[in-house]
Amino acid sequence: MRTFFGLPNIQGNRELTEKESSAIMMSKRNLYKEIFNLSYYSKGAFNWEIVYNMPIWVRSLNIKFLNDAREAENKQATASGSGKTIARPPTLNKSVSRPK
Repeated sequence: MRTFFGLPNIQGNRELTEKESSAIMMSKRNLYKEIFNLSYYSKGAFNWEIVYNMPIWVRSLNIKFLNDAREAENKQATASGSGKTIARPPTLNKSVSRPK
């Protein structure tokens, strides 16, 4: 019988328990979240394929470097008093009705 995303269970003939299946899903989710964050917040320095194929220790190190750099930028912006405002998308006015 097939299990995770149609892949056969390589642990033998037994089915995965709900707990094991959930752990696999969370593991995959965390992996893709790390890949997205490093690709997105590196401002184009890394693309998805490069990050996906990185050894885990290199990916973790790059995430740490990126976090440290962002924290330093935030401290510098706070210390200089520039207080840059973040542009936010406009909010929709829910009281406006659609024309009929």
